[in-house]
Amino acid sequence: MSAMTGAEHIAAVKQHLGSRSSGFVGETPIDTAVLSSVNKARLKISKLISISALNRKAEIAVTTATNIYAEPILDTDGETIRVKDYVNLTLMASGESTSQRLTRLSTQQKWDRFPYTNSDHAARPAFYEVFGGDISLHPFPEDAYTIYLILNVWPTAIDDSNVNVPQDFLEEWDEVIESFATHDMFAKLQQSADAASWFGKFLLDMKETRGSEFTKPDWQPDSEMGRRRSYGDASYDPFVRRTF
Repeated sequence: MSAMTGAEHIAAVKQHLGSRSSGFVGETPIDTAVLSSVNKARLKISKLISISALNRKAEIAVTTATNIYAEPILDTDGETIRVKDYVNLTLMASGESTSQRLTRLSTQQKWDRFPYTNSDHAARPAFYEVFGGDISLHPFPEDAYTIYLILNVWPTAIDDSNVNVPQDFLEEWDEVIESFATHDMFAKLQQSADAASWFGKFLLDMKETRGSEFTKPDWQPDSEMGRRRSYGDASYDPFVRRTF
């Protein structure tokens, strides 16, 4: 079973509104108000967790002219995206069969390690920094490359153009969206008791579904190597608190 469409979300929420399932909220038609609450629910969930269903792939062509590139606004399928977080970046030159993973640096780390990133200090990039909507590579690229990105993106708003299309959230999130949107509708209708009741249901649904997202075996593998520190000799230092 696929995720619900926007129209199905609207119908599901209206079932809980009783006598207020038709008419207007202020001057807004009820269906428009419900759709706004559904979009608000999807955005709320994305603020609380980066769900794997919203991971997308993108590419950036790297040249020797600059080390700074705007973050992608299109994925590899040509769909418009708005980047929320960077999951993984790899770098590969033409003719190479394997790619190299890039390590992300904070702004402070970037200035500590690469205070003079320019074409006079060029080499194969191994690090990247995200600042002000741009991605900067370090060291400065000495050759042409392609960056392959896996990104977590913000959800696309549902509107009249896609209201009948199954949405990008997986079906396990349908109930979470429904409970928050119903809470939000009762809040708009100034029915505080119903709004509070449905918000409690949203918190429970969110907790359960969020828990299932983080128990996927390929998401957070539970193994000794997965828990072991992967840098330096701290794992073997008796004076450093161990994590395994």
